[in-house]
Formats: sequence, structure tokens, C-alpha cells
Amino acid sequence: MTVLKNLFAVVMLCACAGVAGASVIVMDNGDVGYSENGGSWWHGTDGYQDDQAAILDGVGANATYQFDGLTPGDYYVRTTYVNAGNRNTAVPYTMIDGTAASGSELGTVYVNQKYTPPSGYSYDGWEWDELGTFSITGSTLTVRIDVVPGEGFSMCDGVMIEAVPEPVTMGLLLVGLPLLVRRR
Repeated sequence: MTVLKNLFAVVMLCACAGVAGASVIVMDNGDVGYSENGGSWWHGTDGYQDDQAAILDGVGANATYQFDGLTPGDYYVRTTYVNAGNRNTAVPYTMIDGTAASGSELGTVYVNQKYTPPSGYSYDGWEWDELGTFSITGSTLTVRIDVVPGEGFSMCDGVMIEAVPEPVTMGLLLVGLPLLVRRR
């Protein structure tokens, strides 16, 4: 004898939310939003997008990458550069919520530019160093590279930001499904 019973099955629904617009933004030295401040800069043609900037000395000198028009939230920050033995072993990259002049510093990461970016993240044919994830409350994220005199060349090349996707939200839906059960 066969008995028909209703059992409830759990069905998982997944709704993925993301950040509107492009999630990856790459700024190269020389692009709009990049600036060099103080010191004597050298410019070469062997970096990302066939250019790079370098400085050996310059007390108070820095370069900034200012990303405007962003949605408040979390962003991965990465950098690429041409490594060599005459590079600085601790180039400070400071992430700022807002502009360099009036924003709040979120943190500083020191990069050894003597070696290829170690993270294993590849984009557009280049290796990128993961600097971390940083949260902004406004619409501007600035990355400032400060010069450390006497430590070797500080290289400024590409900086990439990528919006961290919103977490996946899960919901449960109970659905009645018939099930055939045999009795003996």
C-alpha cells in the first residue's frame, strides 16, 4: 500500500548584492588623480602601462593617488611596481579616507620594492601586492606613498582599488512537496 504524505523541504535562496558601477579601478602614475609633491622625480618607460615614477631622496616628498566618486564601503587596495636591487625595502603606503590634505588616515603598509609583488594576484599581465582592505565613509580614497630618504628608490607605478562585494544573504523558504512512502 502506498501512502502519499506532504513533507516540507528546505530550499535555500541566494540573493547576491554588489556595489554599483565598476568594482575594479586602476590608476597609473600620470593618470588624472595622481600627483607628485616635492623632491626631484625621475620618469621611466618600463613600468605598468609603459611608465613609472621614482625618487631617491626628498624629505617630505610624496606621491598621491586620489580615487573620487566612490561608494562608501570596504575596498581592497593593491599596488604594482618594477622591482630591482636598488629599491627601497620599506616604502610606506598610507591609505586615507578622503583627500591627503583633509582625510583620516586608515593605516600604513610598508612594501619591499626590491622583490616582485608577493601576493600572487595578477591583473592585466602584472603582479600586484595586496596592501589590505580599508573602509571609507566618504566618496574619496587616497593612497599616499611617502619618500624615505637614503633607503633606495621609491617607485610609484600602478595602484588598484576594488570594492569588496557585499556578503551573500541567505533566506529559507519552506515548500510542501509530496513524498511517496511504502508500507509493508
